[in-house]
Amino acid sequence: MSGIRRFHTPALAGFILLLIGAVALVACSEPPAENNPESVDVIIPTVSADAVSRTGLYVYFADSARFTDCASGRSLPVAADAGGLELQRAYMQTRRAPQQAMLVEVIGIEEVRPGMEAGTQLPHLIVEQLIRASPEDSCPQQ
Repeated sequence: MSGIRRFHTPALAGFILLLIGAVALVACSEPPAENNPESVDVIIPTVSADAVSRTGLYVYFADSARFTDCASGRSLPVAADAGGLELQRAYMQTRRAPQQAMLVEVIGIEEVRPGMEAGTQLPHLIVEQLIRASPEDSCPQQ
């Protein structure tokens, strides 16, 4: 082999791409206005002003994802945006059986988007940030 390693897990490849992006972001950033050794730049992921933290049960099956809010019991389809795809990857790595629920905490918003049936509009959960994924398959006791 010519010194090139292949990645055997999509998670490792994704992590390396994320690391490369972070290094590029830091390299392209402007230097701080002050040269103060005590100041530290902290990069905080931005989320929408109306995004809220939610804890609930996530299930992914046959290209369809649903989130059931533990506090309200309300069930929503999950949009397949970047955060939704991150949630799907976590589910595929954590779940033990098909269609088994996974307890998650996410930051997200609700947005009306086209439903699966033609001409329908439904509220979807738009995941902006995955906070935690747990192998637990039920909501914590209130």
